[in-house]
Amino acid sequence: MTGPAPERPPGAPARVIVCGGRHFTGQAAWSLTIAVLAAIPADTVLVHGACRTGLDEAAQAYWAGQLGRATEPHPADWPGPCHADCPPGHRRVGRAGVGYCPMAGFRRNQAMADAGAAMCVAFPGGRGTADMARRAKAAAIPVISAEDPTVRESLRDLLGLIDEPGFSCPRCAATSLHPEDLREGYCGRCHDFTGRARRG
Repeated sequence: MTGPAPERPPGAPARVIVCGGRHFTGQAAWSLTIAVLAAIPADTVLVHGACRTGLDEAAQAYWAGQLGRATEPHPADWPGPCHADCPPGHRRVGRAGVGYCPMAGFRRNQAMADAGAAMCVAFPGGRGTADMARRAKAAAIPVISAEDPTVRESLRDLLGLIDEPGFSCPRCAATSLHPEDLREGYCGRCHDFTGRARRG
């Protein structure tokens, strides 16, 4: 499918696509993931590509695992049959000796774009992430980088987010949007509870 994705039916929850690399891991990656997702309204359905590592894993663990909110995973059918538009002889064999279609990830991305979304938030990644962003744009879905300083404002404008205070570290001036950081005074950059009053 090409062209604009379908509009959201009245009363249906907003859908936000998140995409990022399978190697997007570590403390900095986790902190960025939480900071961005914390700016998304609770009734939003988080759509991702169901990769078992990286951004997809982190988004599923936080949004569904920790917060108990709705997700819509779209796993690629890697071992499935090739399609008519696949190049001849392109099928490969993975490390486990199982054949797979290299186009499966791109077809999965297209299905996510075809289903429609209010926004696509692109975290750091490679070719697959760039492909998802391109297909989202082709479907008239706004795309923004998770590292863009205006990502919170963009989410607010598109999803009707109520402006909530964040925690600004008094030591390094970094800002966190995570509600637990605000409550505990924790700075992910300093790795310390810099907002807590010092005890004598």
